[in-house]
Amino acid sequence: MDRYIIRGASENPPNEPQNNTTNIGESSGKRAMIDTNMLHNEIVSDTAKRKPIKEYEPTIRDDVRRRYVQMGPYKPTSHIFPSTKYGDRQRSFQASWLNNWDWLEYSSSEDAAFCFWCYLFGDKRAGDQAFAKKGFRNWKKALSKFRDHIGLDGSVHKNAQTLYFGFKDQRQSITRKFSLGIEVTGAAYRTRLTVSVDVARLLLGLGLDFCGNDKSSTSIRKGNFLEILSWYSLRNIDVGKVVKQNAPVNHQLTSLYIRKQIVGGCASETTKAIISDIADKYFSLLLDEARDNSVKEQMVVIIRYVNNLGDNLERFFGVVLVATACVERTFSAMNVVKSNL
Repeated sequence: MDRYIIRGASENPPNEPQNNTTNIGESSGKRAMIDTNMLHNEIVSDTAKRKPIKEYEPTIRDDVRRRYVQMGPYKPTSHIFPSTKYGDRQRSFQASWLNNWDWLEYSSSEDAAFCFWCYLFGDKRAGDQAFAKKGFRNWKKALSKFRDHIGLDGSVHKNAQTLYFGFKDQRQSITRKFSLGIEVTGAAYRTRLTVSVDVARLLLGLGLDFCGNDKSSTSIRKGNFLEILSWYSLRNIDVGKVVKQNAPVNHQLTSLYIRKQIVGGCASETTKAIISDIADKYFSLLLDEARDNSVKEQMVVIIRYVNNLGDNLERFFGVVLVATACVERTFSAMNVVKSNL
């Protein structure tokens, strides 16, 4: 059963050594464990002494790259560079080159120049391997070789440069861009919803109707809801960017169904506020019935009570069809609402 138990640090048997390991990644369902001390020892500044990236396990290569990116290229500008005789002149590596070329680094142990970007992300099967693996030492032709190594667009060095800066700036990754897109879409949705709710609350507070006879885009009078929404968008730049024609066709939050949901939500919150104000005080019901043109009997429910300030209040509670609701059901609904508060 021991293999099914994950022991904590204090549960290791006395005769069992504790391993300083870290879970770096997973491959084929198995956890790849690596000794953090060993990895720390393998991260060295001198390029010539570094272990090639491809020799690390695939699951920890990004971790190794991340550590080298944090360190940056090795640029020993204060180092005394040894000179080598080329023809009749002594030549050596120049410290100014390290400042002029971001990717350039120098190995003091091998007296050679390397490319930091190509070491981390270069294609070992193509391109000039002198700056990525062997090291460059021909100081007589250094400047021209530096330019040749960079090459044109699509070269091994340029591709490594793109991968390097993309890895360094994680905000450029696909995951980050996708997350950012979700954030922007969510913010636009919240703005549209807030505006629609604000317009609905205004119309409900004034007791005005929402719809007009013609709600098409060419209509002069689209109804109070759409007209106020248009007025709102023209006077608020942030709102105008995300509503109406600037919103997806199926995501404008202006349809009759959405407006009914908003009104229903406002009615629910109003009902909760009324019942909360009544609390455990006495109240009375005022009921009145009337028959509309469709010969349907409707009942208006009004609650009358005295609040904590001693004011005698009458609150409109709703209109229900007599065929589907009665006074007992009204009391039952109120009790359910009270129990949920």
